[in-house]
Amino acid sequence: MESFKDARFALLIDADNISSKYIDAIIEETTKYGTCTYRRIYGDWAKPHLRAWKEVSLSHALVAVQQYSYTSAKNATDTAMVIDAMDMLHTAQLHGFILVSSDSDFTPLAMRLREGGKIIIGIGEEKTPTPFKAACNQFIHLENIMHRVDEDEKGSTPTKEQVQPPKKHPVDRKTLNLLKATLTDLADDETGWVTLASAGNTILKKKPDFDPRTYGHSKLLHFIRSLAEFEVADRKTERGDSNYFVRVKETKRKANK
Repeated sequence: MESFKDARFALLIDADNISSKYIDAIIEETTKYGTCTYRRIYGDWAKPHLRAWKEVSLSHALVAVQQYSYTSAKNATDTAMVIDAMDMLHTAQLHGFILVSSDSDFTPLAMRLREGGKIIIGIGEEKTPTPFKAACNQFIHLENIMHRVDEDEKGSTPTKEQVQPPKKHPVDRKTLNLLKATLTDLADDETGWVTLASAGNTILKKKPDFDPRTYGHSKLLHFIRSLAEFEVADRKTERGDSNYFVRVKETKRKANK
């Protein structure tokens, strides 16, 4: 997985499209990639269904941007978010943008921001259309970052706003082929060894929404180790640090030749 620990991002949330129940998971996830110097959330706060967002925006230091809906057929919130993002692209010292929405209408925005040399991280539901996911450097499914209900809440009556544990998906043939092809392409010699970091970064370039958490593993290393088709080696550097390498198992490589 890519890491941007010292990067500065703008966090832009589409309140009309994302439930407030995800806010804790969203904020925690964004801390992994750097610092969000801008934290804005967009919506028509006069609408009753956004009342929950109003309550959490202050506690998470989100700047609520009011955007009235001028007509029922158009989403003015999207337009306001796009205008702000373009202003930031040209005036702010940012490494990238974190766009929180499941709306494919933000695909052109993500593409334009990438053309401007910015890192684009998308966060949305798994059902988000593929074009928006593909336009991002990395796309994170909200289902993968949902937290379990706290222990003291388990005995309470379930509500619509309680977050349930993420479902673990089975590893499909398409995913296995993606991993095998990536390792084969990156391998420098017949041994087939590739550093885990380079494999993870290349996989994200091919499939921005790839995430080991989809398959029940917190890290790529654990995910690879769980698959019979691959093997992992832990090699020490001169400084004593671990450097993980991964490859398709020898029997599998020979079978594919």
